[in-house]
Amino acid sequence: MTSWVPCPAAQRGQELDILVDRIELYESEHVPMGAPSPASVIEYRLEQLGLAPRDLIPFMGSRAEVSEVLAGKRELTLSMACALHENLGIPKESLLGSATSSLEDPGPPIK
Repeated sequence: MTSWVPCPAAQRGQELDILVDRIELYESEHVPMGAPSPASVIEYRLEQLGLAPRDLIPFMGSRAEVSEVLAGKRELTLSMACALHENLGIPKESLLGSATSSLEDPGPPIK
């Protein structure tokens, strides 16, 4: 009876699987993921709700403003972020990032 010998392509596939697993483990331990951009958070919520970018116009202003925010060319204003939070349920922290903490807690008074 002959022993089973994997073909070279199968061996390479197994080697690649092991390398991918090791790279993923390394990245999960050493490379911080970071927070998603406000635009990606908005796009994700639109997808969840089955909405299109044009559905954001009542909350963000004009079609051009919506397009610029989603393209990352314009930052959200505080009023846009509040409207998106109130109407679409997107957490303010996801829309404003670290700016939220400075808005809620101004810190000690300057003397």
